[in-house]
Amino acid sequence: MAALREMARSGRDGNLRGSRLAASADRHTPAPARPAPQCLDIYDWAIGLDEWADNDWDTARQFGTSVRAGAKVLQGLGLIESYGWAYDLDTAIDWLSWQGPLVIGTNWYDSMFERDRHGFLRIPNGSRVVGGHCTLVMSVDLQREAVRVLTSWRDFGYFWLSFEDFERLIREDGECCSPTETPHSKEKQG
Repeated sequence: MAALREMARSGRDGNLRGSRLAASADRHTPAPARPAPQCLDIYDWAIGLDEWADNDWDTARQFGTSVRAGAKVLQGLGLIESYGWAYDLDTAIDWLSWQGPLVIGTNWYDSMFERDRHGFLRIPNGSRVVGGHCTLVMSVDLQREAVRVLTSWRDFGYFWLSFEDFERLIREDGECCSPTETPHSKEKQG
């Protein structure tokens, strides 16, 4: 978790899908024998695997990539065994409650650059999509009816997202990825 928080605070990731996926892999796996890939490496490799050919030469990293492509990269590196998908709010909440964080890639609205006084990002009527963003959903709070989300933008950190807004983002073709750690041999576990 320390590496995840450091990555989020430092803002050094440049693009976010690579950093969210690297953070998820960091949480789920022990320190690898080889150096861990850098966030932008994961992002760059994902560009070559994603479903959009028009971003393949995007050296400025402006067009984005998919969470699925990032998960494929991590799986290819042996950092995660598999990954699955949550396509609705109930499945996402179940995963968060019993398994752990979710990497999500969703629309990002103009209203989502500022938290309200309770730390929530809101999507009121009339909000416009200004792009996409990848974040790490860390936990669920059933009493608040909200999820706690971490972004890697410098000085942005954590925010809350209501179940209603989270469900909306998922319904809008949001990617909600649940990585599964790679099992390690008894020798590696000590």
